[in-house]
Amino acid sequence: MSGQLLTVDNLVVRTEVGNTLLRDLGFSLSRGETIGIVGESGSGKSIAMRAIMGLLPEGLEATGEVRLGETDLLRPGAAAAYRGKRITMMFQDPFTMLNPLQTAGETLAEGLSSPDSGEIVRRLEEVGIHDPAVVGRYPFELSGGLRQRVGLAAALAKDPEILIADEPSTALDVTTQAEIVDLLGKTGRERGMGLVLITHDLRLAFSTCDRVLVLYAGALLEAGRTEEVAAQPRHPYTLGLLLSEPPADRRVEELYAIPGAVPTAESVLGGCPFAARCEWAASACLDTDAVLRVADAAHRSACLRQEEIGAEMNERQERRRAEAGRGADQATGAPLVRISGLTKNFGEARVLEGIDIEIYTGECLGLVGESGSGKSTIARCLVGLERADSGKIMLDEAAVVDPATGSATELADFRRAVQFVFQDPYATLNPRHSIRKCFDEILHADQRPDRDDAEKTALLEQVGLTPAYLDRRPAQLSGGERQRIAIARALALGPKLLICDEAVSALDVSVQAQILNLLKQLARERGLAYLFVTHDLAVVRQMADRVAVLDKGRIIETGPVNRVMDAPREPYTKKLVASLPGNVVRQTTNAD
Repeated sequence: MSGQLLTVDNLVVRTEVGNTLLRDLGFSLSRGETIGIVGESGSGKSIAMRAIMGLLPEGLEATGEVRLGETDLLRPGAAAAYRGKRITMMFQDPFTMLNPLQTAGETLAEGLSSPDSGEIVRRLEEVGIHDPAVVGRYPFELSGGLRQRVGLAAALAKDPEILIADEPSTALDVTTQAEIVDLLGKTGRERGMGLVLITHDLRLAFSTCDRVLVLYAGALLEAGRTEEVAAQPRHPYTLGLLLSEPPADRRVEELYAIPGAVPTAESVLGGCPFAARCEWAASACLDTDAVLRVADAAHRSACLRQEEIGAEMNERQERRRAEAGRGADQATGAPLVRISGLTKNFGEARVLEGIDIEIYTGECLGLVGESGSGKSTIARCLVGLERADSGKIMLDEAAVVDPATGSATELADFRRAVQFVFQDPYATLNPRHSIRKCFDEILHADQRPDRDDAEKTALLEQVGLTPAYLDRRPAQLSGGERQRIAIARALALGPKLLICDEAVSALDVSVQAQILNLLKQLARERGLAYLFVTHDLAVVRQMADRVAVLDKGRIIETGPVNRVMDAPREPYTKKLVASLPGNVVRQTTNAD
C-alpha cells in the first residue's frame, strides 16, 4: 500500500472541565485501504472520527495531530475547509444526510461542480442505482438500501480522498447490508480512496477491512491486519468480542458474554481500561498505562501480559470454534399459536398473502426476510396493532379477539398471553418515568396492586438486575440494561408468547450475547414461546428451533433452523444465507 492519506498521532479528546474521552489514538490510512474501527458503545469510535472531521460538539476539545497530507486538521478552521471535499462522512441513518424536502437529484446537485442531469444519473449508477426515476424521488419514497446508496452518492459528489462510514449498514437487512458494504469497498478500490469503517459488527469488519483497530473506553487496545487479529487476537478484550459473536455456521449451548460494562475513559486512566472485566488481569495491569506494544510484524496489542497468556487465549478460541450445541427437539401437541390464511393490504399493495404459521409452547420460531417482506406486519397483526383483511389467528385453540370488537375481559386475557419486545426499548419505556413507574403502569392496567415493590423486584431479578434500578430512569441505563427492563416489563403479566421484533439488532455484540442468553434462560424457566423477528441469520441460528422465510409477503420456506440454514432449498433463502458476512476473514493481497 502506498500513498499515505491520513496520519493520526496522539489524538486526545477532553471535555472543557478536563475529563478524558479519548486518549493517545494513533493510526494511518493509505490510498485504497479500508480500516475497521470496532468496539462497544462508549469505546470512543464515533468521538474519534468526529474529532478528525472537526465535528466535535461544543464543550469537547481535541489535541494531538491529525494530518491530511501536509495539513493539520486540528488547526482552527482547517477541517471545515476540507470537510465534504477531501474528507467526508457517511452516517448510519441516511436521513441525517438527506434533506427530506429535496429529491435525490437535488441533493446530488448541491455537491457537484457540474450538476447536469447526465452527471447526476452517472453518479447514481456508480452506487448501483440504475433507475433514472430515483432522481426525482424524495427520501421517504425510497427503501432503506436506496436511501443509503443516495447518501453514499452525495458523500462522493466532491470526489473525496477519504470516506468515513459510521455504522453504514446497521439498520439494513442482510442482503442490502452486503450490497452496501461491497459497494463501499469497490468504490474505495476503484477511486483509490481511503475508507474508515466504524462498526460494532465484527463479522462485517473482518470480512471487509484490510486492517482493524480495537477501541475500548477511549483507548486503542489492538491493531493489525484483519486476518491476523481474527486468527490470533493478542488482547483479552478482542478475544472477548470474537467469542461473543454468534456463530453463523452452528448453534452453541450458551453464547459467551463479556461480564460488566464499558467504563468511562476518565475512570480508567493510568492502567489497562479492560482490567476490571479481564479474567487474566494481574496487579501490574491496574497501574500500567495501555500502550500498544509489538506482537509480531504489524500486529500490536496494549496487553501487558500478551506473551504469558497468548497460548491460553488461543486454546480458548479453538475450543469455542469446535463447540456445537444439540439441535432442537421436535415440538409436539397442540400449537400455542396458529395463524392460517392471513392476508393484509395497505391500499392497493398486498403485504401479506396466505400466511400459515404455528408456534408451540416453549418453542422459538424465527421469522426472517428482507425489509418489506412482511415480518413486522405479521407480528403487529398478532398483537392487534394491525387488523388483517382475512385469515384466522388462534391462541390456545381460541380465536384471537379483534381489538375493535373484543370485550374488556377478552382483551385483558389476550394481553396477558402475548407481549411485545421492540428493537428500541425507548419505544416501550417513558424516558420521563422511573423504572418503578414504568412497572406501575402495566400492573395498574392489569388492575393489580402497584404499591408493593416485591413483584417489581422479582421481575428485575429475573432479568439479572437489582432492586436499585427501580428508582432509575431510562437515560441512566445502558442499552443492554434498558432492553432487560423492557423484557421484565413484558414479563409482568405472565405471557405465554413474547414477540421480539429486532430486539437485539441495535446492541453491541457482548450485550447482545447477554440478552440472547437471558431469553434462552427465560424460555427454559417459564416455558415461554418466542416469535423472533430479525434480519440477522446468525442470531436466528442461536435462538430459533424452526425458521420461516418470508419473501414479498409469502412464506417460501420453513423448517428446522439447522436444515434451512445448512441446506436451503429456495433460491431466495440461499441468497439470504450467502449474504451473511461469514466467520472466514476476507482474503487480501494488499500490502502495507
